[in-house]
Order: sequence, then structure tokens, then C-alpha cells
Amino acid sequence: MPMKTLLLSLTAALLLAASCNKSDNQPAECAQVQRAPATFLAYWYFPKGSYWVYHKRGSNPVEVDTVTVIGTELRVFQPGQTAYGLPTCTELYTLNAWHSNRRVFRGRSSFNDFRGLESFESQEENGQWFVRQSSEAGNLIPLGFLWSYPQRPMGQPIANTGPTLLDTIPVTVPAGRFPRSVHLRFPVVLDSSRGSFARDYHLTRGVGCTRVAYTNLGTWELIAYRLAR
Repeated sequence: MPMKTLLLSLTAALLLAASCNKSDNQPAECAQVQRAPATFLAYWYFPKGSYWVYHKRGSNPVEVDTVTVIGTELRVFQPGQTAYGLPTCTELYTLNAWHSNRRVFRGRSSFNDFRGLESFESQEENGQWFVRQSSEAGNLIPLGFLWSYPQRPMGQPIANTGPTLLDTIPVTVPAGRFPRSVHLRFPVVLDSSRGSFARDYHLTRGVGCTRVAYTNLGTWELIAYRLAR
């Protein structure tokens, strides 16, 4: 074989081997991603910088709390990635927000200037989407499941340990009258003497939480809000 032809053959073989090794080392990609329904996200997932101002009903002087979104994240784990027990090829959403009222919703960390922190995470199971709530505010008991979609029938719990959907009647608060709202209530299974938890609340599509009644902290209603773009 002529030297020039031999060199060309060796070069082609090396390039092919390098291409194969590169392909073998690349992580697999999802052929299809399970995407969260926009209607599901519209009840609770809002851009960073969004905020809601609430006042405690009947308080004198008026007690106010502003809840601000300080960060959001969308993750999709590819096959073969370390997923920490979470599903692959599924959109996973996280939202973190903090409370301004340090007296009622005081946080545990000086790094957050003792603002109470709440986190919300999406979860999908057999076509049903859930959002879970956790809390690092000193007197708030984490609740777990808050909302699920597609919407369950009224009178049924949204999960085995979740709240029951009571009605979809428009809710009226100082910020206005809001249709497209869902009214949910947790059964009395937690000991409120050890802390407070959201017993009864309204979520409004495209707005967020419009009213929440806590076991020990009274009822807080929306007076103003701004959704960031």
C-alpha cells in the first residue's frame, strides 16, 4: 500500500475512534420531557421578584406581611445523571419565598435577616402533578401537599395526607374579588400547640394565595400584589 494511502487510512481510523469515544462518553438525553401543565403552575409558580402583601384580619394596629419570591428553578434530570431519587425526563420546579414580618413569621437564620422562608416544589406521579410546601419559619409547621392538578372532585383530598377541596367559589379579599379560585382545608391531624399551620386557604389561578387561615396566627388576606415579568 502506498505510504500516502496508508497515512490517510490511519488518520481516518483515528478520527473514527475519537468520534466513537466522544459519543460513548456523552450522557444520554431525554427523548421526551414530561412537562408541567401551565394551569398547574399558574396557581403557585411565579417569577423571582413577585410579591404579595397580606394583612391580618381584625388586627389593631394593622399587622402586615409581604411574601416575596427570592428564587425559582426549573430542572430536568437526564438519564444517567445523579437525580437524588427524583424522576428523570420530568420538569421539576422549585420556588423560594420569604416573609417580611419577623414577629409573626420569624426565620431561624441571620443570613436571611431572620425572615421566615417557605419553599414550594413540584412533583409528578402517574400524570398527577403536586406542589409541596416546606418551611423554615420558626413557628410554621411544614404542610407537605398543598395543591394537585388535574383538579380532584370537590370533597375529596388531593392526596392521602393532603387537604380537601371544599369549593371553587370566587374569593373576596381587600385586593378584590377573584374567580378561578380553589378553597382547600387540612383535616385536624397536627398538634397546633407545637406550632402553627395553614388550616384553610384559597389559591387563585394567575394570582397565587389570596387568603390563608392559620391555627394560631389568625386569618391573612391579600391587600396588594405584583407579579414580576
